Amino acid sequence: MRETVNLPTRFVVLAEPSESLIVMDTKSTPSVIWFDAVEISELEKNSFTSKPDEWDTYADYFKVFLEEEEEERGL
Repeated sequence: MRETVNLPTRFVVLAEPSESLIVMDTKSTPSVIWFDAVEISELEKNSFTSKPDEWDTYADYFKVFLEEEEEERGL
């Protein structure tokens, strides 16, 4: 993917959910960004058409998903 879309090395792809992309920016905040995959060219400029989901840290991002999992499991 890095070569196909010329993804700068400061971004690490965490996941590719259906028609979207979750990346971690290793050099700025917010550090985790979940956006529509067709807007990959807007990533470095952070000028998305649709506002992406963003978290300041990987821990914040991960916490949300842990809480959702616990809620689904009734914990």
